[in-house]
Amino acid sequence: MNKFFIAALLLFISTTSMVSAQCPALFTYTTNLADIHFYNQSNSGYSSAWDFGDGSPIDTAFYPGIHHYVSAGDYIVCYTHYNGTCSSTFCDTVHVLKTACEASFNSVLNGNILHVQNQSITTAISYHWDLGDGTLSDSFTIPAHLYTVKDTYLVCLTVTDSFCTSTNCDTLYITNTACDAHFHTNIADNKVTFINQSIGDAF
Repeated sequence: MNKFFIAALLLFISTTSMVSAQCPALFTYTTNLADIHFYNQSNSGYSSAWDFGDGSPIDTAFYPGIHHYVSAGDYIVCYTHYNGTCSSTFCDTVHVLKTACEASFNSVLNGNILHVQNQSITTAISYHWDLGDGTLSDSFTIPAHLYTVKDTYLVCLTVTDSFCTSTNCDTLYITNTACDAHFHTNIADNKVTFINQSIGDAF
């Protein structure tokens, strides 16, 4: 690596990444799921520029307040401060563990009867259930649901808030239905005995 390249690299780092003593840029933040509240600790200046690392537009407010991330992950956030005579940039890594929109539910299958509990992490404004057999619901939760046909069903919950949409699905295997006709025969001495082995409360 030649000396010119090293000198240019050091100059780049000193002018873009290091905090100037004359106009230090600095911020702290607190997290609430995907909502990150940024606090500018710099002295006031002529201009500010926030790069939140998620491709969103540059924010030029001195106090940016809360920034919402639509996906979990690590983001490098950089704040550039200019006071009229010098500029300084400070960067930090923000860890977004969960988004504010995460569909989740617990399902319990009792024979052919489905019981679900909505466990979504969200401030959702809408919910949508698809139980896989043509049954749909837009309620927060649903009552016990009866499947009448043996089959494999994909049960999905979709939640939507002001920023994002999240869907979670679970596969159910229905092996017995509430109405399953079946019988057994027993032949003895030319006499046939029929034994009803049907499943369900027939009427």
